[in-house]
Amino acid sequence: MGAMQAIRIHGFGGPEALELEDVPVPTPGPGEALVRMAMAGVNYRDVYERVGRYGGTPPLTAGAEGAGTVEAVGAGASGVAPGDRVAFTNVPGAYAQYVVAPADRLIPLPDGISFELGAAFPLQGMTAHYLVHEFYRVTPGTTVLVHAAAGGMGLLLVQMLAQMHARVIGTTSTQAKAEAVRAAGAQDVILYTQQNFASVVKELTGGKGADLVLDGASARRRFPAVWKPCARVERWCSTARPAARPIRFRPTACNRVRSPLPAERCRTSSQRARNCCAAQTTSSR
Repeated sequence: MGAMQAIRIHGFGGPEALELEDVPVPTPGPGEALVRMAMAGVNYRDVYERVGRYGGTPPLTAGAEGAGTVEAVGAGASGVAPGDRVAFTNVPGAYAQYVVAPADRLIPLPDGISFELGAAFPLQGMTAHYLVHEFYRVTPGTTVLVHAAAGGMGLLLVQMLAQMHARVIGTTSTQAKAEAVRAAGAQDVILYTQQNFASVVKELTGGKGADLVLDGASARRRFPAVWKPCARVERWCSTARPAARPIRFRPTACNRVRSPLPAERCRTSSQRARNCCAAQTTSSR
């Protein structure tokens, strides 16, 4: 199919390691689809890829998330067809004009969702969905403490939790960010730059603490002061920064801590996103 432009990494390093060059357009193999890219998602994980923290052998094409239109499909590919609008995540090579992706990892985009939004939601959206539906099954009245609530992941979590009628307490650094968190649906917002969040959480919950603590911001934050006896804590440090050292536990507590979205869950989450968006696509037509 000729050549395309792609942002390539020939040696791990700083931003200067990213080079724009011409490369052959890839050909979809069995079960794969060729996607003509409209938008590429830009995430902090891309920095890790650029500096070599994710391994791999240069040269390679940067990026792993995006949205576009299916151009062609390989033998045996099902669920998508040329002309379909799709999004994806965890598919290498997104910083390019074309990318080959497993067909079963492509998420159909309803007509009302732009390519820009389609490239922005998969990684953070599936992670947020996993946290509140699989890692912990949130129910109405569940008290959830969301750190860094004004960030991309934080605002998604707050909105999902509000729709699930959870009690949402968010932390952030400024009043302007606090207003955004409240607008997303949090009942209470703590300015951790001015307040001791652990004391405020205890006060807001009548001394009980939170059922679930979600944190993607700090490698050193300590949680036990805000946990209920059997609360659960999640760090998705791969989407923010790597944990410097483990959380310390109270010996008598049954708290559980897990970090980023397990790889084996990714295909399941992709399928759920496909089903959800496919339903929206059908209902909008």
